[in-house]
Amino acid sequence: MRLVRSYFIIGLFLGLVSSCAQVGIIDGGKKDEIPPRMVKSSVENGAVNFKENKIELTFDEYFTLNNPQNTVSITPNHTRIKISSSAKKLQIEFLDTLQSNTTYQLILNSTVKDINEGNDSLMVLVFSTGPSLDSAYFQTKIVDAFDGQPLKKIFVGLFDPLDGDPKYLQKTNEQGWVRFSYVKSGSYNVKSWEDKNLNGKYDSMERVAFRKEVLELSDSIIDTIPLRLAQPEFKRIFRNAVVVEPGLIGVGLNKKENDLKFFFTENTILPETDIELKGNDSLILAYNTKTNSSNKLYVKQNSLILDSARLETSGNEITSIKIKATTNWITPDSFISFELTDFISVIDDKKISCIDKSSKDTIKIESIDVKGNQLLLKFEKNSAKELEILFLKEAITGKTNLKSDRLKTAISVFTSRELGVLKVDVSKLDQNDIIQLLLNGRILVSKRRELNQTIDFSELVPAEYTFRVIRDKNQNNRWDGWDTDMKNEPENVLWFSTPIKVRANWDIKTELVPKDE
Repeated sequence: MRLVRSYFIIGLFLGLVSSCAQVGIIDGGKKDEIPPRMVKSSVENGAVNFKENKIELTFDEYFTLNNPQNTVSITPNHTRIKISSSAKKLQIEFLDTLQSNTTYQLILNSTVKDINEGNDSLMVLVFSTGPSLDSAYFQTKIVDAFDGQPLKKIFVGLFDPLDGDPKYLQKTNEQGWVRFSYVKSGSYNVKSWEDKNLNGKYDSMERVAFRKEVLELSDSIIDTIPLRLAQPEFKRIFRNAVVVEPGLIGVGLNKKENDLKFFFTENTILPETDIELKGNDSLILAYNTKTNSSNKLYVKQNSLILDSARLETSGNEITSIKIKATTNWITPDSFISFELTDFISVIDDKKISCIDKSSKDTIKIESIDVKGNQLLLKFEKNSAKELEILFLKEAITGKTNLKSDRLKTAISVFTSRELGVLKVDVSKLDQNDIIQLLLNGRILVSKRRELNQTIDFSELVPAEYTFRVIRDKNQNNRWDGWDTDMKNEPENVLWFSTPIKVRANWDIKTELVPKDE
């Protein structure tokens, strides 16, 4: 069966209910994903005329306390809290007098965990010391900024504009909605975040979303425009740095500066031969995980260090380098590209062979080219429809002196008459838009519109294709999340999900017309 090739190298590294109380569940272990559930409370949710100095909660199983000094809070913060537990019961004692005619929200954010699996939950208990509750209501939805899909179990907080702590805290449900009840009328900043480290607080590298306007809440408000969760964009050189063992670091750059120098120790600048550019904003660097003891990568310009990134390895012993084809089809005159997990040092061409899969005839290698960790093979012209390429064990030696594993792979060969062309009318798009052609959700090729009225995508295998458009306002050739300094929203992404069918030896015309954003 003939498959489809990738038009560019996909790098190895390129590479978020009401009952007795309001509850949102955080993922737990594989066996038991249900946290302890509250079955009884000495105070009902929504109670008025509260006069006690303590609350007792009973759960359906034994539990442990998780850092109650930091995970239990009360809004407004008018009292100190003492926490204790016994068997299946949790006691919350208020050490100071609560103010009269005030609605309080008691928040237990991952306070209660079950003993075996460590599941925990977010619980909110509302009560008033007066005859009525605060009655303002707010509802919004959280979606992924890139694909627009709703996100569950995402924290959302209502913050006092003059204070750094959330006055009200909730989590999204399965459909991405979050609801705040019993809220005091006033002004609030709305922020949402993906709590990856489960500490109940926003950390700078977690995905985040803001409501750009201050929420003026006096009655009930339901936001019809979702908050869009995305990675924050910091003014850093490094976007990410991923170790690909045993011999590479994949580096994503937020911006490509001139004359950048990379190093692990100040007196050893990486030579140009240890750096390979991958696209406009990505690099491959040579890095021997067996001998390099540094766990940080630095970048400088002239004598000024601009940024650093921590390097994390698996700790496992790596005994060989991996090799894979970056394409599964070619045209008769094109190269076949392979990527390795190390910069290439030595090639034993006697351990590389190719045959016509149908006739079993041997096909000779015409040329071999090397670019960093990339191997390019070109074979003599032939009439084969499918090639079988074999790399024997230790065919390639890497810069780390480790050798490659065995690989056998099949590559289909298509003539120009067996391929199709997509002619796309892009006149309704913006000049800075990036048009991406997708097959089964995977990017095949990206092109900027610029002044073009039409863009051609040629040499396409017959199949059904879709499009995605990134509104690249800052023209950095990639999609950007939140600008946390300026609070600029993530760039918009347009999805054209109706498939376009490409036929062999046909020119297919289509038009990309954006809907209302």
